[in-house]
Amino acid sequence: MKKRNDYRASKFIEAKTNPENFLERILEFNPKLVVFIDAANIGETPGDMNWIDAGELDTARISTHAFNITMIEEYLKARQSVDVKYFGITPETTRFGYPASDAIKRRIQMFFQ
Repeated sequence: MKKRNDYRASKFIEAKTNPENFLERILEFNPKLVVFIDAANIGETPGDMNWIDAGELDTARISTHAFNITMIEEYLKARQSVDVKYFGITPETTRFGYPASDAIKRRIQMFFQ
């Protein structure tokens, strides 16, 4: 995504399993929009991708993190006027220690080209 002209002005943080550790850094950018991209069970096929409505976060099981992602959203919004969106990618597995497969990585790369 960093290489696309559409996103040149964007800032990217690879927060892995601890986005809560980057909240102050996110706020330093004074963003208008924060997008969380994460593994989420949003489809039948690994590699399915789509936007997730905040009301569907529990059923999408987007968070494998220590903090609930909606708590993170509430914190950001309490500190600044910011929109928060969620983008989910159906993984092959959500087991701890298993990175995205090569097939998922290729699908993500094709999607964001």
